[in-house]
Amino acid sequence: MPASAKKNEDHYRLLFNSLNDAVFVNYITRDNTFSNFIEVNEVACNALAYSRDELFKRNLYMSLPRRDLNLIGSVIVELNQTGQAVFESFLLNRHRKPIPVEISAHRFIFNGKEAILSIARDITERKNTEDKLRASETRLRDLASRLQIIREEERTMIAREIHDELGQALSVLKIR
Repeated sequence: MPASAKKNEDHYRLLFNSLNDAVFVNYITRDNTFSNFIEVNEVACNALAYSRDELFKRNLYMSLPRRDLNLIGSVIVELNQTGQAVFESFLLNRHRKPIPVEISAHRFIFNGKEAILSIARDITERKNTEDKLRASETRLRDLASRLQIIREEERTMIAREIHDELGQALSVLKIR
């Protein structure tokens, strides 16, 4: 390998492995599916708890929960139409623990073949924040409903008191 090619590959590896997100590269097969991974970065290995060699024997279908496998068909259609797709799913690590991710996939040519570059961003913190926000909204809605009920009860009580007191006063006046 010429020195410049080696230098370019070293730069590529440094850039590829210094990303904060998991990166996967795979070819598109003849039957329009994802091949096994042909390239992964260190973040992907750490996130999924597999070595690079182990990940090269796996593909996206093995890394998604069963319920999300039907999503892949629509992702491939979108990739074929626009060249890119963004979707949320879960990646399963070695221990089958689901990691919520947002995957941004792009078609490109790699070694003369159609390939997919998938960048998976861990969105665990975002999902936790969304859950807390939803719970907070529910509590606020419940509080607003409870306040409305209290207002109605108070109005009814005040109206009853006014009616009773005014009725008594009018009765006293009438008697006099």
